Amino acid sequence: MTTTHHRYPAEALWADYARAGAGLVATAGPLLLVPVADWIAAVLFVLALLFAVFAWRTFERQRTRIAVDEAGIALGEPPRRQIAWDRVTEVRLRYYSTKRDRSGGWMHLRLEAPGGAVRIDSTIEDFGRIAERASAMVRQRALPVDEVTRANFRALGAPVDDLPADGAPAVDALPTDH
Repeated sequence: MTTTHHRYPAEALWADYARAGAGLVATAGPLLLVPVADWIAAVLFVLALLFAVFAWRTFERQRTRIAVDEAGIALGEPPRRQIAWDRVTEVRLRYYSTKRDRSGGWMHLRLEAPGGAVRIDSTIEDFGRIAERASAMVRQRALPVDEVTRANFRALGAPVDDLPADGAPAVDALPTDH
């Protein structure tokens, strides 16, 4: 397998940038333009700080590059965090719905190893390829996964069903008919 490179496209992050900007305008704007009571200023300042941190984290996500190859997965250039596939101790794949009928949402893949974890959400380019590689590693190493992770890999077309479950309850799994 050759190395594949993945990033979060700007188009996938514009909504987060818009939320951060709107939050900053709504909280920092009154601080700068209107005299307010001290306790209100403190609340607005804390909220503005939270929106600024959210904007910074969104910017960092846009700059993040992920490399995947036979040896493992690396986050950043130069790598800030690297995990070799043979060091992964836990894999979780979750689906977060944005609609009641579960038709909209995103997935979040977490690969944990001694010394840290890599977290990737499905807005990254070619998420399916990363998930397929993680699924292959889970099957190859016979890592136990919970029922939610098992159902979500199955929904992506990268099943890990031939493995023993770790006994976790099956909740919040992506429906397999989507």
